[in-house]
Order: sequence, then structure tokens, then C-alpha cells
Amino acid sequence: MTRIVVDSTCDLPESRMRELGIEMVPLQVHFGDEAFRDKIDLDEDAFFKRLEKATQLPTTSQPSPGDFEEVYGRIPEGEPIVSIHIAHQLSGTIQSAKLAADAMPGREIHIIDSGNTTWAAGLLALEAAEAVQAGKDLNEVITHVEGLVPRVRLLAVLDTLKYVVMGGRVSRVQGAIGGLLRVKPMLLLVDGVIERMPPARTWGQAGQKIVQDIEAHGGADRIAVIHAKAPEAGQTMKKTLEDSLGVDGILEGTIGPVIGTHSGPGAVGVAYIAKQAG
Repeated sequence: MTRIVVDSTCDLPESRMRELGIEMVPLQVHFGDEAFRDKIDLDEDAFFKRLEKATQLPTTSQPSPGDFEEVYGRIPEGEPIVSIHIAHQLSGTIQSAKLAADAMPGREIHIIDSGNTTWAAGLLALEAAEAVQAGKDLNEVITHVEGLVPRVRLLAVLDTLKYVVMGGRVSRVQGAIGGLLRVKPMLLLVDGVIERMPPARTWGQAGQKIVQDIEAHGGADRIAVIHAKAPEAGQTMKKTLEDSLGVDGILEGTIGPVIGTHSGPGAVGVAYIAKQAG
């Protein structure tokens, strides 16, 4: 049977991964000299409590090739592996996975760059695992997932510019202006590229911008609403999508420590598989 491997930035719940037989390789979060394995040594609650008190943004680091070898080695040798990971533009994780695969020439390991992160990559992992459960063979699983990669989109709404300012992605002047205007910055991630969208004034306006993006791509085959310690904002976003698009079955999830380092608490995201790429 084909096995699926992900890294911790996919943010899928442990219970769901266990149910589908998905293995996970953790990235690391560093607070000063302290290093924590994402989702193993540091859960979301503990992470965000530390982040809110931090005067300096924590850093993150990719798994080592040895970390991947350890996880790949736990899977029986006769079972091929499809390994799905955070976009190479965002992390060196996929390079570590490739080095590990090269060091295990006797194993059948196929590595897929999701072109995305958090639940956008997670949706691909779910699709892969469900294809395996449906009886698809290795090549069918690979073809299916690779065909979805160009259609996966992630739109994020930030509650504050504090953390992107701390991370150097926005200047302090821009951050101060954004704070005065009380806008909600919006980002789009597709094909490994992060684009800044026009900000929204309210959560409701942000939701409508995301609805417009989904409609512009022919609708969605699968949607997940995710949040970073913002369950009420997440529910508001989910209801906006349900009411505006007339859909149900929207998945719900949370943003973990590695991605939360960059988004900060209060962020809400919508990951979806568009019916049309582009």
C-alpha cells in the first residue's frame, strides 16, 4: 500500500493523520537558544502564549535529511511513499526530503512540492491518502495530486501587522499606518509565490473578497477554513462562505506554530482546491 508523508506545516490534525496512516516530519521553532519540534515539543496553545510575550520573533528551521530518513525508515520497505511538502520557495524542507530519498536508493519515494503550505498542502495530503484508501495505485495517486497542485490556493487575512513587521516583511512605517487605518492585510499564496492583496476594512469585507476569488476560479472542489487562535473569526468566515457560495462540508482547522510564527495570532485563512487553475 502507498504511504503518505507530510511535514508539520500542513497543519492537519494528528487524529486525522493517524486515521489515514499519514506520517509527519516536524520542522523546528526556535525561541532564542531553545529549539522545539513543531507539534511534538510545542503545541499551538503553548506556542501562541510564548509568541504574544515575545519581543523578538522566533525563527523556524527545516527538518534535516536524517529526520526524513527516520520517518521513511518507519514505513515497511515494500510500501512506496508519496511525500508532500511545503513550497520550496518558503522552506528548504523539500530539499531535505530529496537528500533523504537519495540516501535510500532501495526505497520507492516520490516527492511532491505542494507549492503551498498549511491546509493548502494539507488538502493535497488528504486527497492523496483518500485516493490510496479508494484503491488507487502509486502512479494514479501521484498523477492525481500533481494535477491538483496548480489549483490549490491559500488566502490569508491577518488581524495585526505586528508579526510581519517583526519579521521584516513590512516596514515599521507601513505597520504604523496600517494600525492607524485598522485595515486587515490580505495575502494570497499560489504556486509558491506570496502576493499582497488590497487590504479589507472588516472581516465581512475580507470574506467577500475570498468569495470573489473562489467564484473567479469556477468554484471550489474542497475548502478549509483555518485560524490562529481566532475561532470566532474562523466561524464568521465559514458562515460567509457557506451563505455566499451555497456550499456545505467546509473543513475546519488551525494554524500551527511554524506558520503562526509569520501570521501571528488572530489570522484566518481559506485554503481551497479551485475548479479552474490560474
